[in-house]
Amino acid sequence: MNFNNKESRVPGAEHGFLQALVKPDENIVLEIGEGLWVLDRMHRKMFANESSVDLSGREFGLVGLLASSPGIFFNDQNIITRWEQMSDKRSTSGVVKVIVYRVRKKFERIGLPGCIESERKVGYRLRAHAID
Repeated sequence: MNFNNKESRVPGAEHGFLQALVKPDENIVLEIGEGLWVLDRMHRKMFANESSVDLSGREFGLVGLLASSPGIFFNDQNIITRWEQMSDKRSTSGVVKVIVYRVRKKFERIGLPGCIESERKVGYRLRAHAID
């Protein structure tokens, strides 16, 4: 899949912002710098730079929440609440930290390091990353 096709881009990268196009039951498409990043809701996968990675249920919940409002911080409780809406598993702040770490590693694998920013006592957010 080629997500760097100029005809299919979501506008906004020239301003340095993540731009989201979200339709119910469809993929989330974000423009990050010069490329597109796609969250495939049906198959629980992330695509960027012609690469893909699978996501576990909690990873998918985290990425979906962050991608739903790029640039907005979500604290541990926001994330835990999202996970509890998806399943009956209980979670803690420690589990959130582990899942954030795993998702960051997966972003790195598809060429997008640094996309999840954390701020102590505030939370996590998805932020823009210029693709070289």
